Amino acid sequence: MSPRTARSDETPESLRERLARVDLVVLVHRDAPDVVTQSVRALAVSMGPAWAGRIVLVQNASPAATARAAQAELVRAFPSARIVSVSSPRNLGFAAGVNLGVAHTAALYVGVFNPDGVTRPETVARLAAALDRDSEVFMAGARIASTAVSEAPPVRPPLPAAWLPGTAMLFRRAWFLEIGGFDPGFFMYCEDVDLSRRARARGWKLVVGLDAVFWHARALDRRESLRRIRMWTLANTSLVYQYGTPRWRAMARLSRQRAEWFRDLARRRRGWTLAGALLGSAMWPASIPRLERRRRHPWDGTALSDWLARTASRVQVADLR
Repeated sequence: MSPRTARSDETPESLRERLARVDLVVLVHRDAPDVVTQSVRALAVSMGPAWAGRIVLVQNASPAATARAAQAELVRAFPSARIVSVSSPRNLGFAAGVNLGVAHTAALYVGVFNPDGVTRPETVARLAAALDRDSEVFMAGARIASTAVSEAPPVRPPLPAAWLPGTAMLFRRAWFLEIGGFDPGFFMYCEDVDLSRRARARGWKLVVGLDAVFWHARALDRRESLRRIRMWTLANTSLVYQYGTPRWRAMARLSRQRAEWFRDLARRRRGWTLAGALLGSAMWPASIPRLERRRRHPWDGTALSDWLARTASRVQVADLR
């Protein structure tokens, strides 16, 4: 039976059974309360009113208004779910926050969807179907759209991917923990590329669901753009340093590419972007000792277990329902 036929024949009962294999992690930091509320409502529609799984809300040094909005909307929108709050007074970064959330889930699959985006109603079920269909698939990622999609896309088979962005994804919980989850050394950006590389090294498959859409469009002010470009530059340089072979040649090639990038930004008068890129490049050498340790001791499941044990005393865990 083809994926198209299988999906069109799916009954409400089989759909509920599919979604029952999913837990969710919702990670919030400085997202606007109304944006978080919109995202949670869309996710609730995707899971259905009868869904009784577990949601882990990770509050990563969130402002009080953001935390209140996320908690209130989750309790309202998911009447049958168990909701667990994990709160950190310090921003641990995206990778670490997701790891903390996954550690408090229990289902076969875990879904992570950015709180500043909107999940289409059929998206989670279609990603779960991709994992159900092939036992060698570790992670299925949604198709990221920059504009809202008003109608459900036609059912299409998922496509193989070399890496998947952490924006909207569903993965096998046991494999995520076995491989070590995200490396928290990547504070933000490139943690998904690193995870994808480690998964493919195990022989696990990654797929993108062309029929599973996540709308992710966000306008950033200049200060936030500078911050994000700085963080991306740091992360991307670290990724090349960690995996480049031979390393000196990879870093030399990156330096040439960066020089051209800087010149292009200057020509186009993208001052804030250029400032963020230069700042990230200047800050990066401080990361070398950590990266050398990581090259000697690659991140894995044992490292994640040790990290979770050390971090447990720094976060507060509570049942919201």
